[in-house]
Amino acid sequence: MGSPSIDAAELHRIHDEVRQRLFSSGSMSPERPDLGDRYRVVRPLGRGAAGVVWEVEHAGTGRVLAAKVLTLDQSFGGTATERLLLEARGVGSISHPNVVDVIDVGATIDGKPYMVMERLAGRTLEQILADEGPLAWARAQPWLRQIASGLAAAHRIGLVHRDLKPANVMVIDEGTPHERCKVLDFGLARWRRLDDAASRLTRSGAVFGTPSYMSPEQINRSDVDGRTDVYALGCLAYELLTARPPFVGESIAEVLCQQLFEHPSSPFGGRELSSTARGADAWIRRCMRKQPRLRFADMDAAIAGLEGVASGATPVEVPDEALPSASMGSGAPPPRRRVTPWVLGFGISATVIAVLAVTRDGEAERPPVPASASTHGAAVIDPPQAGPAPTHEPRRAAPAMPETPAAAVAQVVPP
Repeated sequence: MGSPSIDAAELHRIHDEVRQRLFSSGSMSPERPDLGDRYRVVRPLGRGAAGVVWEVEHAGTGRVLAAKVLTLDQSFGGTATERLLLEARGVGSISHPNVVDVIDVGATIDGKPYMVMERLAGRTLEQILADEGPLAWARAQPWLRQIASGLAAAHRIGLVHRDLKPANVMVIDEGTPHERCKVLDFGLARWRRLDDAASRLTRSGAVFGTPSYMSPEQINRSDVDGRTDVYALGCLAYELLTARPPFVGESIAEVLCQQLFEHPSSPFGGRELSSTARGADAWIRRCMRKQPRLRFADMDAAIAGLEGVASGATPVEVPDEALPSASMGSGAPPPRRRVTPWVLGFGISATVIAVLAVTRDGEAERPPVPASASTHGAAVIDPPQAGPAPTHEPRRAAPAMPETPAAAVAQVVPP
């Protein structure tokens, strides 16, 4: 029998309960940092394996901000510090309305490094999916364009996110004319301008990312570039339309096998589609080609593809692609949905172990995510909940990584 399923709404409820228990317990409350005279620490907002996010107030201007403070120990050493500084320097170089602003870096009185970011109020895409379920393409498409625009700006300075997922995108000013997406958490990013520094942080061959959104080249520990984020954007778009990732499984290894050896089913099911839905389906499939050269060449091309879907003037071409075999040379394709984890041998095992290690020791804290009861309807174009469903199992959460309760609470923290 398979493992019991859990939907996103229930996962959100569990995270909320754990968060409340942690921060209502004096023994579990994080130690308040001393940021000197520059910032006044107000309260904790979230806690992860590598540190705590605090609400702070600038002493001079009174501006309310968020500060990520690392809580270093022997398990992190100097690597976490280097990653924080690389993240701050990289994201601080972007300056784009669809990327979270990094304002300052420094060290606490006792030497712990911190990074100060803008304090955002809104819902992550993960929260929106948990609250509302599958979304209409008409609602998702503008968000996807904004996300792609923010990542295009990051790619232009050589910064590859490597961990794009619904939890790392926040919608602010939702339902207003100023509504926009913000890409968060570049803690696992690779800055190609600083490959020497990045190689020191990843010289052990560790794999970075979240399995449900990882590209084949990430899993294979190959070189990554902006097309890795294009693949993740396709995974994210699929989840916005279906409220589940494109690949689900009973284990991390099974999900990674599907990322390597299977194409996703249509997010709209097998029924006849409108021209707009066909375009959206083609756009997602183009993003999720296994070979990077067959995807959109960059985020600007992905944006052009989205505009073509919206106008109907330029159909999205999806190159043919023969899938590799998981049977290590036998030529037999893997069975659908029941991929045997051992077929990949040591390579997939090493990847799983590395991903687990990164999740446990490199969990990046997220800016605060206030809860919101606001919902917004839209005209649904070929909604996935109507007609034949995709061939995957009913919605359940992506395979959970082993993490401490404290690491989980950083995902959902209301004001």
